[in-house]
Amino acid sequence: MMSAFKQSDMNPYGLNLDEFPEEFHTPKFNKNIARSQTIVPEGDLQQALQEMKQMLEQSKPKAPRAKTVAPFAQRNGSTTEELEDEDPFDFDVPVEEKNDDDVYGGRKLRRQDSFKRWQLGDYLHIRASPFMQEIERKFGDSTLFYSGTVHKMNRRSAIQDRNLVITDQALYNIGKGEKINRRIELTRLKEIACSSMKDGYFVIKVAEEYDYVFESAHKTEIITIITKQYKHITSCKLPIEISDVIWYSTEESNDNALRSMEFKEDNKVKDTSLIKTKVGVVVMVNNEEKKE
Repeated sequence: MMSAFKQSDMNPYGLNLDEFPEEFHTPKFNKNIARSQTIVPEGDLQQALQEMKQMLEQSKPKAPRAKTVAPFAQRNGSTTEELEDEDPFDFDVPVEEKNDDDVYGGRKLRRQDSFKRWQLGDYLHIRASPFMQEIERKFGDSTLFYSGTVHKMNRRSAIQDRNLVITDQALYNIGKGEKINRRIELTRLKEIACSSMKDGYFVIKVAEEYDYVFESAHKTEIITIITKQYKHITSCKLPIEISDVIWYSTEESNDNALRSMEFKEDNKVKDTSLIKTKVGVVVMVNNEEKKE
């Protein structure tokens, strides 16, 4: 059997592409080979073919795997390693790629990667967990649209990590130990507010209740899910406010509890940063496109 290997500077692992189908001869595949840390044992052409087919599949665009795993997802009989190795397409609801629809109506600046990001929905892997079964039993929610870790700003302008869950009926703020800190019926939402800049903050305003300030890399996905489901339930469009000065309430029916978020452009800051003020925070945003 002819060897499948040929050593060269361009092919440091000795893989002879001339002996394989033309479909393998792509720049992306060659790059995949160059980055590979595995050498196929010499002398077995069929094995080499199989491994090269696997490399070709790996060179195709894939949805990124969820990096955050909820503690209660682990208690559902899976370890962290098992959850990270799960097929990202193994969902009851199909994975959707980011489309060209702009939920902001062209009024907000967006980073280029936000148009390319895959929308996985269930980042915490809880769709079939006992936690969601309890939600369905207790509240009647039947469909999970989103689960993920977000940054929540409390009434003292401090940042807290929380798990956000969105179903067909409500939005949930989940704390430690699977505790439901708050459940908000989607029909109670008044509007969603965010700035015109390239930041991840958004404010969920609730009728006759205090509001929520969140920050997330999945901001657009979350807002899109909420607005679509709100319209499905109410047949009305949920307003989206685009403003670089946003007022929000930290207490129910108390005008003295209003706080402000003022967004300012500062292309010298590496990441979006907060400056506390007497009435809220100033958010410094770098609107320049990040270099890869």
